[in-house]
Formats: sequence, structure tokens, C-alpha cells
Amino acid sequence: MRKRRLFLTLLFLMLGMSLAAVSELARPAGAVSNNSHIVTTTSDWNVYQSSYQNPGFYAGGRYWVFYEDLSGVCEGQPGCFLFTSSTDGVTWMAPTNIGKHVTESDWSIVTDGTHAFYTRYNESSFDTECNHALLYGAGSLGTGGTIVWQPEQVVKSPSLTSAFPNDVISIDSNNQIWIGYQEHDLCGGGSQTPHVIHSNSLPLPPAPLSTGFTFSPANPLILQNVTFTAVASGGASPYAFSWDFGDGSIGSGQTATHNYTGIGPFTVTLETADSSDPQQTAGSSQTVVTGPTTSTNQPPSLQVPASMSIRAGTTLTFTVNATDTDGDTVALTLTGAPTGAAFSPSGAFVWRPTEDQAGRTWTLSFNATDSGSPALSIMKQVLVYVQPLWIEDPILQTSPNGNWHVNIATLPGGQVYAAYWIERHSMLGRLYSGGWGGEEQVSLSSTVTDVNSFIFASGNNLYAIYYDTSSESLYYATRDSSGAWIQNFIGFGEARSANSLGQYSLPFTASVNQADQANPHFYVFWYNQTRQVIDEWSSTQSALGSQWLRTNATFSTQTASAGYSISSFHYSAPVSGKNAFGLIWIDGTSSPYSLNFGLETVGSLSTPGTDSSWNPRVNCIASVVTIEQILGSQTSSLGGSVEGGSIYNPGITAPGEGEAKRWLTPGSTPSGWTQPGPGCTMVNADGQNVPAFVEIRGVQRGFLLNEDYSVRYDAVNGATPYPAGMNMSDTTFNIFTPGYGTCTSGNRTGCMHTIHVEIDHDWKAAGYCGTGTTCDVYPLAQGLVSSTVNKTPIDIQGYIYWDPEHASDSSHSFSGWEIHPLTAWRKSNTPPSFSVGASPNALTTLPGRSSISRITINSTNLFTASVSLTATVSPSGPIATLTNSTVTVPPCNQCVISASMLNITTTPSNSGTYTITIQAIGGGLTSQVAVKMLVGGFNISASPPARTVPTGSSTQSTLTLTSLGGFNGTVNLSDLVSGCACGLQTSLSSSQVTLGSGGSATVTLSISTGTKTGNDVVTITGTSTTSPPFSASTTVTVNVIDFNLTATRTSLTIYPGSGNSTVIKITSLNGFSGNVTLKAASTPAGLTANLNATTVNIQPGAVRF
Repeated sequence: MRKRRLFLTLLFLMLGMSLAAVSELARPAGAVSNNSHIVTTTSDWNVYQSSYQNPGFYAGGRYWVFYEDLSGVCEGQPGCFLFTSSTDGVTWMAPTNIGKHVTESDWSIVTDGTHAFYTRYNESSFDTECNHALLYGAGSLGTGGTIVWQPEQVVKSPSLTSAFPNDVISIDSNNQIWIGYQEHDLCGGGSQTPHVIHSNSLPLPPAPLSTGFTFSPANPLILQNVTFTAVASGGASPYAFSWDFGDGSIGSGQTATHNYTGIGPFTVTLETADSSDPQQTAGSSQTVVTGPTTSTNQPPSLQVPASMSIRAGTTLTFTVNATDTDGDTVALTLTGAPTGAAFSPSGAFVWRPTEDQAGRTWTLSFNATDSGSPALSIMKQVLVYVQPLWIEDPILQTSPNGNWHVNIATLPGGQVYAAYWIERHSMLGRLYSGGWGGEEQVSLSSTVTDVNSFIFASGNNLYAIYYDTSSESLYYATRDSSGAWIQNFIGFGEARSANSLGQYSLPFTASVNQADQANPHFYVFWYNQTRQVIDEWSSTQSALGSQWLRTNATFSTQTASAGYSISSFHYSAPVSGKNAFGLIWIDGTSSPYSLNFGLETVGSLSTPGTDSSWNPRVNCIASVVTIEQILGSQTSSLGGSVEGGSIYNPGITAPGEGEAKRWLTPGSTPSGWTQPGPGCTMVNADGQNVPAFVEIRGVQRGFLLNEDYSVRYDAVNGATPYPAGMNMSDTTFNIFTPGYGTCTSGNRTGCMHTIHVEIDHDWKAAGYCGTGTTCDVYPLAQGLVSSTVNKTPIDIQGYIYWDPEHASDSSHSFSGWEIHPLTAWRKSNTPPSFSVGASPNALTTLPGRSSISRITINSTNLFTASVSLTATVSPSGPIATLTNSTVTVPPCNQCVISASMLNITTTPSNSGTYTITIQAIGGGLTSQVAVKMLVGGFNISASPPARTVPTGSSTQSTLTLTSLGGFNGTVNLSDLVSGCACGLQTSLSSSQVTLGSGGSATVTLSISTGTKTGNDVVTITGTSTTSPPFSASTTVTVNVIDFNLTATRTSLTIYPGSGNSTVIKITSLNGFSGNVTLKAASTPAGLTANLNATTVNIQPGAVRF
């Protein structure tokens, strides 16, 4: 009974690594370059609930993060405004308290590269208090992480009825500051409206009007003519002058003459008006004393500065000087002083006008009066125009009434776009280009937005990102040249609404990498506390409308309490040749909560070395990379590489159903295969074109495992059954950089230096991998490589794939990254090679006859080339020909290729030993094999060639050996019995004979039979001792014959004096024939036995009775 056994062999080749250190490992050029780090702590878990408000930036060689902390008290209220900075995103300075009070959703920060600018509304908690100012602060960034703050400015003065929450700040291309806010008539009628106000960058207007006059003589007599001469500057000429001489008389003109008819003193007043619109007026007055005699009291003189224009918030300081020629004491006074101004008796004037005092001209009247008798005085006016710091504060929309949010994007040429929305309503917007344009519908009018929505500008283009809670979907929109917005789908979010999470807002934020302003790359980050990760969507502007890539678990978070929040640097900044932006989030279950920082850096990719594909089924150029470059540097909590940390994210993908890791390249693909197969390159999550097909060199490998058996192709390859009922498996193993220990739960050191590899079962079934290919597992598992496992480095080629199902498996080094499908492997530092072989490599034939040998190419380590074959015969005589003189050797790991047939033809005159040399040349290599051929020999004949022998007897046959073709030499003889196994015994009279050329020799074959009949064949073989040996054989047939006797009754009963009988049957065995003599006798004696015949003739196969 034959038994079948099915052996399933699992090859466990332990993963071991040398202790040699690796001096340096290449890092990826882009993608996430840092794991997240805890920056500091805060007692406020909802710091960044309004994530569209910018929380920080990169400037001056530092990452700056701003936040609030309720544990401190600033300006008499819980909640302080703090910041910290870091040069690398890892090590952070101790936080600095700005000393200002802030609360959630009431502040925002921006930079121009050298300064920090913020806005804040100083209330105790969000949107609960009126009568506070909307404030603006600015500070110079220090190289050591310090900021020198200037005094704050009031943007909106306190209002008894209104609050100004939901503040954002931006800076335009003209360095104007723009602040968006909501005005909530909280303590009045309850109306809520969105606003945008901006700083006033206009130059100061010309100085206002200044005027004064002189008169002569200084002490006129009664009826003496007095000449008054006016002077004016500033404002706009021409000027008009009006005079009041103090005695009821008036005059006009720059010069006027008047005489007094009575005794003074008289107060002469000049009023000057300019030609501006609106018109400006300024005045001056002096005391004139008249009498019959000249007065002895001289009038004082007064010196004041010219009228001027200043900005609100600017401190104005000057000194008014008065003198008196006759030594009288002069008293200085000021009328018309604004609130906040100070004037000392010595003439010092100080005033810092507020924003409320801006937008108007202030008239300051300075008066000097002496102590003489009569007292004389002089008055001069100084006009001060205060230019406002903040202008154009339109109401963007009045309906509906709700909690309005504003976001601002700035464009070249001083243009600004303001988007504004109420959560659960659509997003609207307006463009400012020297004035506000009409309202535009940014989102669909049916959109139900969240608190958090975003507006971006890159170059001259505008983009929006928002969430529609009705469809639980993220959307983006682009603005065309006509002002219309085009909306498109990003992906589904992870919550229906903020209310469903018990929060004020949904925990997501958005950023843009504008390294290429014409084709910016957008990122959306969603804080998924259920899974304790931050997921990412990304796409370039050029890909918008086609695809957004989702990356799960870009960063890991910790357990957080309700209200966890997230924000980001909304615009990237150039950092050391890359573009970087930060991601900031709060986690932790109790105060103080952790404030975390994750850094994304995107840079231009380095150009890797390249190599041609080793697998002829793959028409790609392989990029030579390292395991570390594929994995990146960002680790998960398990110690393995994460998807978002690699520049190769997302790996190869396939359209529709099926898995890209099993996708066949074009070729002999099965029915239903999805075109066109995996690409040679792919677009990564940062919008960059990166290799999909790679080569990794000099790695070691771990154990091999056959798993994931299948009998049909994957859906991407048509889902049809495998040919011939095959049941194929994936062959899986890990490769790793030498010098690192095995990646396990207890030893995570090697996890970032190990990647999973699979030879795919679909590639095997299609013949792309397997025996005779570049990805044959057998030489890897059983051949030379496995015999020195973990010591023999190998190189591999294949496609980069992310398998999320195994991202937490130790067998995958706690990472989803793998090379799948592996398309080829080879031994490192071992050149491809081949050798030529012949089977058989020793031939014999008789003169005039032909003989053949099969020529093979034994290829190793992916040798591939066109190999030429030649055959030469030495000494000359026989003719050697090859069926193929050139053969193309395909690459394979270790295989034998039938290359050609060697045919050797002899003539009757050929004799002796010949060497046929087969030489193979290809790929710069040469190999040869020799085939030995003996022409000539002997024959063997037997006489007689057949013998019929009874059992238990013997016989002989004479063997004659005759030299042929001049053969001479020694011949060894042997015999072999085959057939019925009847116990035949044979012997040769000699086991060796020597033949001379043309001679002969005889040997006797003796045969002895046993007791069993049957047919045997004795084969006598002669083999020469020449090289190559010659063999000949002959046979002697032996027929062993016999007969047998049987009785019809083998037991008889006979009574005394009587008789009985039985029939004796004689049967021929194996063709026995002849006379048989019969005898009968009894034992013991006493019976008489008689036979009716004593001789019987038996024929072959007959039976006689």
C-alpha cells in the first residue's frame, strides 16, 4: 500500500543581528521630522477651541507658541497670556508670562518675521462682559526667545453696551494690521455683527493752520495809526484774515491799520481761515495799550510750536515760552486742553492722545499775562490733528443674529479677504481692494458650519476649508477670478457636531504649505480622542477635486478630558531649507493639562541612486534607499514607524476593489486584471512625487513563513481561480539593518531599522515569482543564503506598501510599512554568475554513429545576458554541432536553463577518445565544460542465447567478446539476473578479459536452477576501463521447467483381501515436455500397488491422468 504524505514545511530562520554599530542612518528629506513633545502645562483645557485663531508661528529661528493659563492672575483676573519658544520643536524654554489677561476665543497672534502682534478682548470669560476695550499689542522678537513688548493700543474703546469677542489678527502685504471680531450688543439690544478693522498706514496729513500777528508801534498814542501784520502757515493757502480791534472796530486783510480814539487797553483778536475742506481756523490775540502818553508797561511775548499732525498713541511733548522785557512776572495758562493732557506753569505740555481722541483737530489756546499795570496778555493757538491708528470698521453682515466668527487672509497688493460665519450657518466672505467688495457665498448656502472654519491665501488665490455638520463632511472651496466659490469634498469627519462631543467646537484645524504658492499643499488635522490619535487629510491645490489623502494616526495623543482642543500654525515657514509648521493640542485628564507640540517639516527630496529592475515583469527604475528612509523617524507608542512619518506615505494604492500589494504589473495577467498595475512613482501626503519601486541593499533577514494561502487572484487582479487548481501562499519575512537587535515588545531598538517583506501569492500564481524567477523563495529558504542566515547580506527590490491591519503586530515590527510585493532579491556584494554544464558529459559510440548531450546554463544571483555557445573537438575527426549557438539567459536567483543540444557525428574511420569543449561567453563572463567521447568498443554474444533447464539442474552458455573499431583494452564483466526470481545461480568463468585490436575472447556463463519454475534473464555487461568507458551487453534467457503429480483421492480405505484405486494426474509446468517414468510403492510394505502405465509422455501445458 502506497501512502501519500503531504509535508508543510515552515522555515523558521531566527532573526539575529550582529552587534556592529551603524555610524549614521539616512533620514527622510520630508514629512514629519519630529515626534510630538510636551511643551508645557496649562490649567485651561479649552485653550484652542477656536482653532482658526492663530496660536503661534515660526520666526527668528524659533517656534513660538502662545497659550492661556487660568492658574495665574493677571490684571486682577484668573487667566494669563503666556508664550514659550524652541529652536528645534523639541526643547522648549520656560514659559514667559506677558502679564496680560486673556480668556478662550478672545485672542490671536501673528508675526511679520521680526515682531509678534496680538489682539485680545479683556473680559473675565468668553462673551460675558461689556465695557472692555479691544486691544492690540506688538513686540520685537529677541534671538534668545524673549519679546520686548510695546504699550498696548486700544482698537475699540470700551462700550457700556458691547463686547468684542472672537478676535483674529492678520498682517497684509503693506504691513497693515487687520483685526476681525464680533461686536455683541450684550448689554444692550443683543445684536451680534461681524467686523474687520485695520491699522491706518496712511501718511500724516499736512500740519494744521498756525497764525499770529505783530503790531507797530508797540505803545501807540491816541489817534496814532497802528499797523497790524498777520502771519500764517500750515493748512491750505490762500488764507483769509479777520480782525477785531477790541474797540468795536473790525478789519480784514493780512495787513490792517487802525487808530484808537480812546484810552486803552484794547484786546486785538486775529482769526485766520485757510482754504482746505473742511476749513481750518486759528486765532491769536494781544493787548494794545493807548493813551495820551506812552505806556511804560511793555507787553509780554509768547513762543509756541507750529500746529502739527500726530498719530493716536504718540506722546506729544513741547514747552511754551513767555518773556517780558520790563521784568514783569508772566503767567501761562492753557484753555481747550483735551482729557489726559498736562500743562505746567513752567510751560511744559505733555499729551498721549487715545484712539477715542483721534480723527479730529484739537485747538490748544496758550495765554501769557504779565503782572504790570495794566496787565497785558498775548494768546496763541496750536492746532493738533490726531490721526487714528485704526480705520474702516464696517459691519460685514447683520443677519442672522448669532455668534459670528471672522477669519482673514491677506493677498499681494494690500488685498484682504474676510470670511465670516455663524456656526450652523453658511460661510460668507468679502474682498477688500481699497474698499470692501460685495458679499460672496463661500460655502454652499445649505452648509451647516462648525465654529472652526478656515480661509487661506496663497499667491493670488483664495481657499477655504470648513465642516458641514449636516453631512458630517469636510469640504474645501476655491475662489475663481469672478469671485465665485467652487466647493469640493475632502472626506468624512469623525463626529456629527460639537454638541455630539460635548464641546464648543469640533477638534480640527487646518494648515497650508505654501512653498509653491501656485500649487500649495493643504493639511487638515482631526483630533480623535476615541482612538487617541490625530488623523490627517492632505492634498495639493493641483489635486483638489480629485483626491485627498487620509493618514491615520499622524500623531499619538494621551487620554484627555472633555473639551480637548487643537490648533496649528496655519501657514508654513521656511526652516533650514524646508517648510515647517507646528501642531498644538491639549491632552490629559486633570489639571494641569499637557500642551503638546508636533512638528511637520516638508522639504525638497534628495535624489536617490537608481538601478534597473531585476525582474523582467517590472518596467520601472528602482530608487536605491534605506530601510530608515522608508520608515522615517516618527515612532508610535509601540516603538514602530507610523504612516505619517514617512515621505512614502501612503505607499502604493489601487483603484476600486482589491489590494495594491497584490497588484500585478502588465504582462501575462489573468482575466479581469485592473489596468495599469502599480506605478513606478506616487504622490505622497505632502504632494511630492516619490518612488514607489525601491531597492534596499546590504540587509539581513529573519525567519520565513508561508501564510495567507489562496486559490484565486485578488480582486485587483480579476478574482479568478489560480491556474491548475494551485493553492499559493505569501512568503513573509523581515529584513533589517545589520547592527540592531530583533524588534520585540521587550526590545524596541531595532523596530525603526526593520521592515516587513512579502513574496506575494498572486505574483507566484501568475509566474512573476517562483521557480526560475528573480523572486524564488526556495534558494532563499533552502539554498546558500539560508545556510549563512543573518550573516549573508541580501539586496531586495519591491514596492512600498502600508498595511494598516498589521501596524501593531510585533511580526511587522509594530509598523504597517512593508515591501509588498517583493519583486526580486540577490546576495549582496556577490556578482551575478553562470556556468555551463553538459549531461551526459561522457559519451561512447561506434564509428559512423552519432551521440547527443544536453547543454545547460546554470545561472545564479540574477545573472542575465545573451550567452554565445561554441563547440570544438580535439583531436579532430567527429563533427560537433549545437542546436542553439546563442541563448538569452533571464535573471533568476538559482536556476538551470536548457540552452542547447550537442550532437556529435562520427565517421567509420573515427576511433579513439575525443574531447568536445563547450564554451559559453556572456555578460563579461566565460565558462566551459568538456564532454569526453569514446569512438569504438566491442560487442558481446551468447551461445546459446537461451536455455531451457529443469529445476534442480545446471547449464552453460558461451560468451564471446569481439573488438570493434580497433578497440583494445581490458573489459570488466558482470551479470545480473532479473525475471521470476526463481532462485537462479550464475557465475562467470572470468570477470575480466583483455581484448586486442580486432581480437576476441570467450567466457563461460554457468547457470544453476533451483526448485522454482519460471523465466529469468541473465544480462551480461562488459565495461571497459578506458576513459570514457565503453559498455556493451547481451542476455541469456533461462526457462526453468518441471511437472507435478496430484491424486484425485489422497486417502483410500481397503478391506483385507480387497482393493481400491485413485487417479494420478501429471501436469506440465512452464512448458515441460517429455517422458515421465512412474513408480508406486507402499509404506510400510505389505500392499501391492500397480500402475496402468509406467511411462507417460507430457507435452507443454498438458495434463495427463
